[in-house]
Amino acid sequence: MESPSLLELPYDLRRLVVVSDRLTERSETVAQRSSVIDKATAVGRVFASQPQVGAILLAGVVGWELARAVGKLRMQGTIVRPIALETAEALRFPPGHPRTNVVYAAHPVDVGAYIPAADFHRFLFQHKVAEAQRLIRALGAKSVTVRSVHGWSREAAAQLGLSVTEPSTGVATNVSASADRSLGSNEEIITTMTLTPQGHPLVPDDVVWFPHEPLWQEIARARIESGLREFSIDVRSSDDFGINSKLKASVEKVGLEAGGKFVEHVETTWRLEGSFATT
Repeated sequence: MESPSLLELPYDLRRLVVVSDRLTERSETVAQRSSVIDKATAVGRVFASQPQVGAILLAGVVGWELARAVGKLRMQGTIVRPIALETAEALRFPPGHPRTNVVYAAHPVDVGAYIPAADFHRFLFQHKVAEAQRLIRALGAKSVTVRSVHGWSREAAAQLGLSVTEPSTGVATNVSASADRSLGSNEEIITTMTLTPQGHPLVPDDVVWFPHEPLWQEIARARIESGLREFSIDVRSSDDFGINSKLKASVEKVGLEAGGKFVEHVETTWRLEGSFATT
């Protein structure tokens, strides 16, 4: 039976990858079967009963150093799949990537996007905030206040490079660091924006977080169907997806890299609130 492609696999089996310049698409199948034992296949049953066979085959296609690293991680319960450069070309990586021996983590909702493990949480939260901003802008927001409710604050956002504004889109935008309102003791203004909406309210076609956020969906329906005038949308990060300091330590211990200075997950909620233009 033909092996499924990388992106057809369950998230946990494609969650972590490392790119090998020694692999080809053909030999990648051997590497996957020997690094992730599928006991449902005949080959998998052989590897399960004779793990040294899998280790030898893996070393033969990716080299002993990478084979040893992947094998050690597997023994600790962490599945890292070696993939070929040809496979990596069909995936999406940040500029300057992929690089060999760097462990990449799969985006949980944007299938095909892979991020260096070190930058995973910063990238994910930035991506989610940007999509929430884009959604409310497309729905016709005329004023927006972004504030930290819990977790990463404005100072942390600046240190991490978490941008809360989008590139110029032809919409007038003013950004300031304060707002004339009282806040709770743990709340902090991230930014305020004044916008000039154009066109009819809509949900952008290429959103990826939106289908997994029922409250965002209800805000959109209320705006489009009932002319909602005010909104409050929470952007939350509550799951580390197994990308944590323990994984970082394990990866570095076996001689692989996390891809930069590791950003630890922080449970965070930012709130976007404001008003829509009159339709």
